Amino acid sequence: MNPLKEGESGSYVALAGRPNPDRLTLLYIPSLAALLVNVEGKLGRELTRKEVEILRDQATVMAADPEKVRVLEEKRRGYKDLDPANVWEEYQRLRAQMKNEN
Repeated sequence: MNPLKEGESGSYVALAGRPNPDRLTLLYIPSLAALLVNVEGKLGRELTRKEVEILRDQATVMAADPEKVRVLEEKRRGYKDLDPANVWEEYQRLRAQMKNEN
């Protein structure tokens, strides 16, 4: 299996299992948080754990230098994206935070 290369894109499930000797970060485009919030809004109901995990796995990511991702999240997005390994738990916290803000 070919190792990840910076700038390479594809679905999370396709790239996450590949060798990653350069320790690149998989950057969701758009962010995983934005994707989940958008889909939930369109459906008009809360997503199930299974739906969240399917969306995570099928979403587009790009292999990127971790420092570039950190700068992007700080300066452009203004937030750190959800960790795909803990997507359900982190999405529950995000959802609760959004409810508290309204």
